[in-house]
Amino acid sequence: MRKPLSNDLRDRIFEGNGPLSSFSHKILTGYALGLFGNVFRHDLDLIRELRNGFAHARHPMTLTTPQVAEVCKYLRVPDDEKLRIAPGAYYRLYPELAVSTDQSHPRTRFTIACHTISTRLLELEPSLLLGETEDL
Repeated sequence: MRKPLSNDLRDRIFEGNGPLSSFSHKILTGYALGLFGNVFRHDLDLIRELRNGFAHARHPMTLTTPQVAEVCKYLRVPDDEKLRIAPGAYYRLYPELAVSTDQSHPRTRFTIACHTISTRLLELEPSLLLGETEDL
């Protein structure tokens, strides 16, 4: 993207009815631009669905709620040994729980998918993703 991006242009792209105003549109655009492949697109769509479910739920939900846990089973990133990056802090956060080492636990699957995707996207070009405006 053009750097620096004016506030007006940024708002027109990312707010209201802008082409990148929704998570769904961001996923489609990232995929179309070749920033990530089918596995990330699949998992990002599941993460989007989970996010929407949590945001609009009428009753409290957690990652272990049966319907949510079922969706987490379909995340692909945690099953790919070459691709996944397990966050070290996660294992330290829950040392007393088998959750942190149980690759089938919904919280672990969700955490690994989100962490891996965000880490791999940051590896694309950290200065752009962190909002630095100086030309490369």
